[in-house]
Amino acid sequence: MLFRQLIDAQTSTYTYLLADLSTREAVLIDPVKGQVSLYLKLLEELELRLSHALDTHVHADHVTALGMLRDLTHCRTYIGHEGSVSFSDASLEEGMLIPFGSYGLLCAIRRVIPMIRTALFLRELQVKRFLRATPC
Repeated sequence: MLFRQLIDAQTSTYTYLLADLSTREAVLIDPVKGQVSLYLKLLEELELRLSHALDTHVHADHVTALGMLRDLTHCRTYIGHEGSVSFSDASLEEGMLIPFGSYGLLCAIRRVIPMIRTALFLRELQVKRFLRATPC
């Protein structure tokens, strides 16, 4: 498992790169449009294939890179539950699992008045399958 935290200094937005090193599949969380060349360079240097890009939330100073990343890498894109962006393939929904390699991101939606929060939990899929198949 690879985990990298990146920051866009102009917007103070954190972006996260996660990857399964055995399959080379990667996910970008909250990518910023102004950093697309950095993301592509990093993916190339690490020999990763971007399978998913997602935004957990939408706000005025976060200019999303979802559309550019989808056009350039053919990855699947997702937007936070409260967002509606035309270049997103789907909205993040409660219980949604976004698989990459032997891992997955499990989506949880929580309503915290006045906002809706999206949380992502990392799961190792092979372990979960094994645990479900094992009798108690």
